[in-house]
Amino acid sequence: MPSILIASPKASTVDRIVAIVNQEPILASDLKGEVKLDDLIEQELVRQEAKKFGLDPSEQEIDQTIQNIIKHNKMTPKQFREALNKQGLEMKVYKAQLRDQLIKRNLIQQKVKNRVVSSGQYQVDLEQASYKTLKEAKDALKKPSKIKFTNLGVFSQGDLLPELSKIAFSLREKEISKPIESRGGFVLIRVQKRIESPLEKVDRKRYDQEIENAFKRYVKELRASAYIERK
Repeated sequence: MPSILIASPKASTVDRIVAIVNQEPILASDLKGEVKLDDLIEQELVRQEAKKFGLDPSEQEIDQTIQNIIKHNKMTPKQFREALNKQGLEMKVYKAQLRDQLIKRNLIQQKVKNRVVSSGQYQVDLEQASYKTLKEAKDALKKPSKIKFTNLGVFSQGDLLPELSKIAFSLREKEISKPIESRGGFVLIRVQKRIESPLEKVDRKRYDQEIENAFKRYVKELRASAYIERK
């Protein structure tokens, strides 16, 4: 099929359509630098999805976001524009990039976030009692109500040594472990409370990665159901 040429509002010369995404053209002039056609296709799909659900940010929202960035960085509008110029960015280009970031944020909040299972991450409020010998620790277990525990605080699984973590996170609330050998003798541990926390609070890095992976799967679904024609 021969290439289709159109008058591009982005350039003073005739432009060429390199792909059509759900009847929306992608132009050759968009392929600048290291930009790949597949990336532009996915970008167009995301924009269309945001528009479909009314999640495309307004000019007012974009301007307000820029004002917040300027304020957060304690800059004047002039200083901000100068900072953009040093990075080789025009305000128009920066706004376009910001718009895409806000679109992604809005889609994640409304369409993607609920795909990530953020519960089921436990922490334990741990207590410990120390003994010099194994016999003392075993004798203490015969009268559990008499054991004097010291609170150690709240722990996630990564906070404890692997062998101790395995024991602590296998215990039910108020359950006391069997004697555990330590450097100074033996200890008994008890889980005062099991705390279920959202993943985003327990492990923010992992949560952000799961959100990003979920967004990529979402975009793949959009692509699978879209009409895409390469020229």
